[in-house]
Amino acid sequence: ASAEAGIMKGRISIVFVIFVGIAVFQGCASRTIKIDPIPELKMGSPLAGVKPLTFKINEFEDLRPNKQQVGACRVGPRIELDEQKVPDIMTQAIANELKRNGHKILLPGEIVTADVIIDGIIRRYWIQSDNYAFSIKITGTAETEINVSSAQTTDKPLTKTYRGEYYYET
Repeated sequence: ASAEAGIMKGRISIVFVIFVGIAVFQGCASRTIKIDPIPELKMGSPLAGVKPLTFKINEFEDLRPNKQQVGACRVGPRIELDEQKVPDIMTQAIANELKRNGHKILLPGEIVTADVIIDGIIRRYWIQSDNYAFSIKITGTAETEINVSSAQTTDKPLTKTYRGEYYYET
């Protein structure tokens, strides 16, 4: 009986080590993430009520200390973007929102007359992944200051800070 108990203890220990290994590495084995293109939604928003305008979106200034890192796993490596930069992600999101409401978009580098100019500052763009024995909790946080100004006047731009959080748990 004691030999069987010893064998059973050994099997339980092996299963426990495998289980802990899986729990530690689940979700954080990959250090690099790739952001897929942001889809354009088909429904309108309050921007749909504005007559169609041409918006020039200038590149956003990224004030985050480490431009490549966008997050961390509690028990694993840091999370980095594949090739895309955070200012590009921000530009794409704003451009999609304006396009789906009938507005024309000019991206950084395009030299055409616009009605409205948009630029801003990225203060935070972070993903935190916490792995537990049977679940993963992901929290995403973004904070940006957006400046909107008329291309025809020298009026001070309208500036607003936007903060958003996203939670996902399995």
